Amino acid sequence: MARLGRAGRIAYGVGRFGSTLMLSLVDLTSFYIYGSMFELNWFLSGLALGVSYVVIGLTHWLTGFYSDRASIWGHGRKPFVIIGAPALATTGALLFMPDLFLTLSSPLVEPYLFAYYLMTLATFKAAYAFLLTAFQAWMPEITDEDERPLVSGYQNTANWSANAIGAALAFIAPPLLFTSTSPAVLTATGKTVVALAALSVIGSYLPSVLLLPAGTRGQRPGHDILSETATIVHNPDYARWVFIAALFALPFSGVIAQAVGFTEEVLGLTTIEDLAFPAAVLLGATVAFLFGWARVIRSSTKKKTLTVATLVLACALFIMPLVPTLVPLLPGRVVAAVFFVPIGAGIAAFYLLNYVVPADFAELDTLRSGVGRAGMFIGLLGIPFNAAQAVGAVLLGAIMGWSEATTGSTAQGLVIWGPLFAPFLLVAVLVLQRTEIDLGDDLATGS
Repeated sequence: MARLGRAGRIAYGVGRFGSTLMLSLVDLTSFYIYGSMFELNWFLSGLALGVSYVVIGLTHWLTGFYSDRASIWGHGRKPFVIIGAPALATTGALLFMPDLFLTLSSPLVEPYLFAYYLMTLATFKAAYAFLLTAFQAWMPEITDEDERPLVSGYQNTANWSANAIGAALAFIAPPLLFTSTSPAVLTATGKTVVALAALSVIGSYLPSVLLLPAGTRGQRPGHDILSETATIVHNPDYARWVFIAALFALPFSGVIAQAVGFTEEVLGLTTIEDLAFPAAVLLGATVAFLFGWARVIRSSTKKKTLTVATLVLACALFIMPLVPTLVPLLPGRVVAAVFFVPIGAGIAAFYLLNYVVPADFAELDTLRSGVGRAGMFIGLLGIPFNAAQAVGAVLLGAIMGWSEATTGSTAQGLVIWGPLFAPFLLVAVLVLQRTEIDLGDDLATGS
């Protein structure tokens, strides 16, 4: 019998809305806004972004372990949510408002602006990992096997709704949310949008905190985090999946950080109406393929599905330098549609399976050992994934700085990163062929 009921499932499912909205807004805009609108050196902007990925990776790992073992105030993982949601909301809002503390027009502001961006972005990412790792590990403690797909359905509805709003805001952020001054600052509309996004983080987690039980714990893992880490990476297929995820993270960091700049400077789409179109295409393609790939997996395998999607994404990145040649021949919206659809297809397949595959490995480990290590299986994945994104961010900063120094603009940097990062996807495909991620038979037998 279900332990939550419909109201409880909705209360838990809507939690992801606010945090996803804020993360989407930050990930899609902060690198470009600090480098272009706040006029921070591009390399320093990339360096701050890179450090933040290291912070979020370590926080995922540590939170996964300690939330498996700890029961703060006797309420299981719920205190992690109570602490994490306000922290995420506050740091996310402050990240967009350095002018509250700094005079951005000062010629001496750059080191202070870098320190501010680094501090707010790193604490934002730490708060996100602290909140989400514990929140996701809470689900199996308050639901039973039959109702989890329903809970996941509510979560995905909230998640993709927030992504839609966040992507739309990100693409229209430069003309709508910031002034045209140099350097730019948030307009009154921009401050309102950021404040509402921050409040949505707290508001969306309130139902779960107020209405849901702390849950029931299973057998806890040992007290040595290194020993527990060694236990889960002893599974060679899981270890290879962690490496595959890291290889995906490099090009993903480019897609996320460069989407807005690519749309404006390469495709020439600068009005709010024009910017809304590629945002809708990218989001629509991602959502459509998310459900499309899920259907394909039922008649095929996870490995074959991810292989095809990854090759599609790699091809799109390889041809990025050719995109500017299409702009004079075709309307920018048409070029955006042609380009962002395969990008969305590749992103969707990985995001779909990066939730499913680690959960399968965790369940199989529990069946074999009797120990619940879901937090560790989810949290450990964050270290190499975010470390690779950190490397990608630093490389992007260097590429953008090189482009600006050699050509006088960032347009070249916005396309040349694609073929430089695409080979990592090809390596991921090769490793994937040696990795068993279709575990249905093993899960059925528990062996």
